[in-house]
Amino acid sequence: MSAEETPWEPVDIVAMMRSEARKELPHFLDLLKSGGANSRNSENPPASPGGTPYGRKALDDEARAVAAAHVGTRNDQLNVASFACGQLVAGGQLVEDEVVAALTAAAQAAGLPARETAATIASGIGSGKEHPRGPEPRVQSLNTSPREASQGEDGPEVVADTFARDVALEAQRLRVREAARDLVAREKAGAVAIPTRRSLADLLTEPDEEVTWSVDRLLGANSKGLLNAQHKAGKTTLGGNLVRSWVDGVSFLGEFPTRAVGKIVVLDNEMGRARLARWYRQLAIAHPDRVDLIDLRGAASSFNILDPSIRSRWAECLAGADAALLDCLRPFLDALGLDEHREAGRFLEALDELMAEAGVGTYVLSHHTGHNGEHARGDSRILDWPDEIWNLRRAKPADPDAPTDDRDVPRFFGAYGRESDVREGQVELDGDGRTLTFRADVSRASARHDAKRLALRSGLLMVIGANPGANSRQVERLLRERGVTFTKGDEGPAITELVRDGLVRREAAGNARLHYLTDMSPTSPGT
Repeated sequence: MSAEETPWEPVDIVAMMRSEARKELPHFLDLLKSGGANSRNSENPPASPGGTPYGRKALDDEARAVAAAHVGTRNDQLNVASFACGQLVAGGQLVEDEVVAALTAAAQAAGLPARETAATIASGIGSGKEHPRGPEPRVQSLNTSPREASQGEDGPEVVADTFARDVALEAQRLRVREAARDLVAREKAGAVAIPTRRSLADLLTEPDEEVTWSVDRLLGANSKGLLNAQHKAGKTTLGGNLVRSWVDGVSFLGEFPTRAVGKIVVLDNEMGRARLARWYRQLAIAHPDRVDLIDLRGAASSFNILDPSIRSRWAECLAGADAALLDCLRPFLDALGLDEHREAGRFLEALDELMAEAGVGTYVLSHHTGHNGEHARGDSRILDWPDEIWNLRRAKPADPDAPTDDRDVPRFFGAYGRESDVREGQVELDGDGRTLTFRADVSRASARHDAKRLALRSGLLMVIGANPGANSRQVERLLRERGVTFTKGDEGPAITELVRDGLVRREAAGNARLHYLTDMSPTSPGT
């Protein structure tokens, strides 16, 4: 059947190429070469084939390979075929126009776009022509009999120049990949905004900007802060107090005036939606409509801001916020597979880029201290990163073994950084269970001293009540037997204080002093 009687239908051809009926492929290639009724070259059919039989056979093989290529390999296969045929064009085995026509038709059958096809063929033929070749010599295999060798194509053959040809083809693939990498790199570089270079002299002519505080003496406007909190010291409660101060315009911790903002976003990966709702309800925020909560518990990996495209999506999500609170760092690092001790800086730099893209100038990130409760856990970059560092710590109880309500353990808050310098003071929980108040007059050192003093007073009342008439040496021994911790000599002033308070009385007995509880003592038998 002639080409005129069987016009080429592209849809049917593509289906045929990808079916298992590969036996139809030779007929299809004949149609391509003859220029069927629907082909683009039907008006100007090619002249009689040029080149050598060897070259035409090679072109036929390459065209078949291109037409049968699957999605994902088509352009690469076309590039290899163009390069190989370009070598034969330069070696006088093929005519370039016929190569272009045959490979273009094969590429169309494979489903490649016309523009991509033309560019790939031109590049491949051009590169191949730089490495001309002719018919590849055949050598007799060690296992080939003289009779088989005389039969030419019907017997086993070894092509002597295969290695050199494969090297040239692989080199072309590497050139294409390298060019593609260079193109992508240039595209990325063109999208990067390079900061403006400025003279220091020009900068010094500008007046200094007055420090504007978001939270007075703690956090400047357009600044980033790190809340560095000891385990279970109350960082979430402190963060909630900060949110309320931001949106309601009330003083933070009752001590630090705070500038109200229009919108704040809280990204939390620890609490969960139900607990967040309960805690923030107890804070009694006057303007809850100004607070947006994003619950990331169990979904921290979605905050993959290391990926520029995902970071841009998060920037769209945060756009319009005036401030942000992120609680807390470690789950984000774990979800993204980052080592807290070596790779935290990658996340922090990406966080800065996110906030800049979103237009959020003020933000605070919470983080846990190490087991000693004094320093931020992990990479030193964590402490280099913020403008201001806030510390929240629990006091060590005077008697670690004594049972105590965790809420009764004193908490202490302080801050330092580029602008802030607030000495540590105690934060007390008000009766509502969520509102914190700062007391600058109580430090951890003074609280430890007071705790030891109160523990010693309590121990003295116990041993004197259980041993009325005990002298000073006996009182000291009984205190140590009860496990009361104190420095030798502290018990004397403590007893004097109890006498002054009317809780203990002293009686002289020769050179000794005997001790008794008074009726006013809470442990006195008479009370």
